Amino acid sequence: MAEVAAATSLLYRGGYLLHEAREAVEPRDAELAGVLAGWRSERIGGWVARFDETWPHARAAAGDGVEVLLLGHAIDLDQPAAGGDEVARALAEARARSAEAFFAALDGLAGAHLILVRASGRHELVQDATGMEVAAYDTRGAPLVASHDALIAELRGYAVSDFARWWLAHPLVKAGGVYYPGISTRYEEIRILTPNTALDLDERRVRRFWPREPLPAVERDELVERGTADLRAQWPWLLERHRMTVSITAGVDSRLTLASTYGHAARLHFHTYWGYHVRSLVEDRRIATELAGRLGLDHAVFSLIGVPPDPELARVWPRMLAPLPGTTVVDALRRNLPPHDLHVRSNLLELVRAYHGRNHVNRRDEFTPLKLAGLMRTAIANELAPHFAEFCAVAEFTPERKLNVHYTDLFHWEHRMGAWHSLGVRAQKVLHRTHVIFNCRRFLALMLGRPLEERIAADNVWALVRALWPATLEVPVLSHAAPRDGAATRSGTT
Repeated sequence: MAEVAAATSLLYRGGYLLHEAREAVEPRDAELAGVLAGWRSERIGGWVARFDETWPHARAAAGDGVEVLLLGHAIDLDQPAAGGDEVARALAEARARSAEAFFAALDGLAGAHLILVRASGRHELVQDATGMEVAAYDTRGAPLVASHDALIAELRGYAVSDFARWWLAHPLVKAGGVYYPGISTRYEEIRILTPNTALDLDERRVRRFWPREPLPAVERDELVERGTADLRAQWPWLLERHRMTVSITAGVDSRLTLASTYGHAARLHFHTYWGYHVRSLVEDRRIATELAGRLGLDHAVFSLIGVPPDPELARVWPRMLAPLPGTTVVDALRRNLPPHDLHVRSNLLELVRAYHGRNHVNRRDEFTPLKLAGLMRTAIANELAPHFAEFCAVAEFTPERKLNVHYTDLFHWEHRMGAWHSLGVRAQKVLHRTHVIFNCRRFLALMLGRPLEERIAADNVWALVRALWPATLEVPVLSHAAPRDGAATRSGTT
């Protein structure tokens, strides 16, 4: 596995570009040309992958012309000591056996990564379980896939679409984030790949590969046994290969990440950022500080207020990441954390805690594009419905293909996580890579195997916390839910 080297430029830092080998990529801009010229190049069949020095990477081949390029980090939970070369080899061998064996192997991978596969003369791209690594692709010009839609737009001369201008000016967007509906981007010509689907690079056709069979119901004891094993297995791998910082907050998902570090916490650095202008961040500071004190954690607390911006980051940010909010968080992390290359954070679990299922209106497992649009922005659902019709058609988000996964859970997984969470991960790649210990399809499917009411109450999460490190529940959790046996309460008493 290649080592991560020091950065030389912040423009499209953490970026990548996939193009056909026969296609010449010639940037019009001299600065961009210089950046791309410094990227590594790997050829898989008729395609070339170009990526900067921040990307761990490995490649492997297996019988009958199968090739695999693994970009990013991947932990195989069935062989958690394996390095990138071994993981790539196992994936190539699985694909040489069958497509079904390959997709089954993907289910057990944790981490943030992209996998380029050549088999039977065809080329295909898949992401990690929740699409933390963005894959934007051109639908109009010669085939092109990239980490940033803006990178494709620069290379092709695409302009921001009328819809994007309307969307970004809408007050509901300013109040609730800047990710786009469906698979759309700022550009009419560019779309994003969603989790649980693969992109046929030769035909620019998307096909769904998960779920492949109905999800089984899971008993509580099985959830605890398998879930704790999958979370614990990742820390030795991470500690061996990365200098890490782990964020902790007042929330339930963060508490599970912290609980999973039992036996390793003394070797980890933890951090919490806050700002007096946001109440939840104030609570994060208070509760995380109490946790760190009780558990003896190496923990840094710092404010987002008054952080001087990095001039170089401020210069390139609008070009590659607009319209994401400014650089405040990245600047604060850069100035306050010790040297590190990986940030372990605690997102994703809303999708197994039935985020949309808490509303009885959404309980019936039936949907239309208009219904999906309403889950995103009820007030302007009619305007967004065509984008979700495209999402359903391209990503095969249909009642037949989702099997028994509730549509709201799959929607939150593939749209909210694939379109929203991935943007934040990409933005922080100018500083570090990101790891979420829950980002494994096998683990998420396991957590979805409990009854709806238990998931709404986060009983699936509390069961794992108690099994991993019960002392972490001695400090209250700021959440919509708390353990129902009195281990902690919403009011803040223990």
